[in-house]
Amino acid sequence: MSDDECRPILELIFEYQLNEKLTYRHKWCRGDMIMWDNRFTTHHAYGGLPSGQIRHMHKTSLIRDNTLF
Repeated sequence: MSDDECRPILELIFEYQLNEKLTYRHKWCRGDMIMWDNRFTTHHAYGGLPSGQIRHMHKTSLIRDNTLF
């Protein structure tokens, strides 16, 4: 598809991603652990930690998962 042909489709996708009804915002508490599937999720860190605290992040990957494809 040309840029002109795909632009309306991309705009629709971007608008859908920004729908507040589909947004989860986590209010962090000590000991919390959050996991998501990068194949199906758009995520963004907005902060939310009190000043002076460190956010620790660990990446976990599956070796192979054919259950959805």
